[in-house]
Amino acid sequence: MKKKFLIYIALVVSFSFSCEKLEFEPKSDLLTEEAIQTEDDLLLVLNSCYDVMANTINGRSQYYAELLSDNLARPFNNEDFIEVYNHNMLFFNGSIGSFYGEFYITIFRINSLLANYDQVDGVTDATITKLENEGKFLRALCHYEVTRLFAQPYGYTTDNSHDGIALVTELVREPLPRSSVQESYDQVITDLTDIEDQLPDVNDGGVYATKWAAKALLARIYFGMGRYQDAIDKCDEIINSGKFTLDPSVNRYTSTVSPEAIFYIESTNGNNRSGGFRDQFSSNSDNPQLTISLDAYNIYNDTLDARGNWFVPVALGETNQQIKINKFDADFFQIPYLSLTEVLLTRAEAMIELQGDVNTIVSDMNQIIERAFGTGNRVVGTGFSYDALLDRVRLERRKEFIGEGDRIFQLKRYGAIEKELGIEVRDNPWDCNGMILQFPISEKSEVFELNPTGGC
Repeated sequence: MKKKFLIYIALVVSFSFSCEKLEFEPKSDLLTEEAIQTEDDLLLVLNSCYDVMANTINGRSQYYAELLSDNLARPFNNEDFIEVYNHNMLFFNGSIGSFYGEFYITIFRINSLLANYDQVDGVTDATITKLENEGKFLRALCHYEVTRLFAQPYGYTTDNSHDGIALVTELVREPLPRSSVQESYDQVITDLTDIEDQLPDVNDGGVYATKWAAKALLARIYFGMGRYQDAIDKCDEIINSGKFTLDPSVNRYTSTVSPEAIFYIESTNGNNRSGGFRDQFSSNSDNPQLTISLDAYNIYNDTLDARGNWFVPVALGETNQQIKINKFDADFFQIPYLSLTEVLLTRAEAMIELQGDVNTIVSDMNQIIERAFGTGNRVVGTGFSYDALLDRVRLERRKEFIGEGDRIFQLKRYGAIEKELGIEVRDNPWDCNGMILQFPISEKSEVFELNPTGGC
């Protein structure tokens, strides 16, 4: 049994790494039982899971989501991107196929570790705890990202029985059917709630999973589900912890780790992790693949708004118009996946939805507003109606996270909870077939159905 496991897991760790803190050299071809035989070897495999996960949310997950939204102009000369932008993605899209597969590489390795670490002699309780807790965090994050990108959102059907994704929580070789979206969310929440208070308070500065990362991810998930009080409760825990402070800069994508980063992807000059963003958006390029739509650019029309400095318009109003963004221009930068800015805006909007304490809502919003506009400028007050506060918090959220992939999920949430409004995204209904990514054709089987084809 031991030799079988060691060869089995060795086959899935035969790769090279690029993230500095997660780097190690694989042992020869990793095809013998000597490959994984110690506690340190198991920890290296866990590191490899972080590494592969980081290759999915280093800009790729974010810009595929952004391509579905109304924040970007038509991509430049990239057919795979144009399919996503046109809300009509085919199952032969190679870029999406490899992207999708990497989530399941992480999930498969985590399941291998969780099922078989006891086959390695001398593993300490501390390491077992680390493998189980951080493994479940990574598995939850990957299942969550795939669910929200490849399945229609929570609320698309009344009971959320519509098709979700393949939930892989144990070692299997045969194809699995798609679980419902409700089952998908239930599994992600189960993994996170199982471990949120078992994870360490601090874990290498935020590049590895902590209890705060689990809570912040839960807050994001609950918010997307419309479970507003649950989202508020998680936000309260994070804010009241005092662990994180709002970044004084409007741009969190810098070479140093932002003080508000709750969970981030580490990037250095050596590993070029942040190239996932920079290589697509860089304003230094004559023709960046991804540029900003005029509709999005126009919401930054207040000259006091420091976020307006992110944009580099070229030939504005002409046929060759480009609106570049310099937010991701640095040679390398840390990528905040979960941040205090998001937590503050989430708590504020969730409390507005529940018509909660106006003082807290105003305080949370004004921290973001005053950072952008300056002290005392354009602030909201306790005399504002809930409707006015809701409009403003949604505007500030769009402004803060432009280019980061948040917008499409908010539009879908609005569509699901406010169906009577008929939310559209670039003239397409929020819930049409093309508003989700298509699985690669290799996934199709007797038990796994692809998403509908035909787009919007």
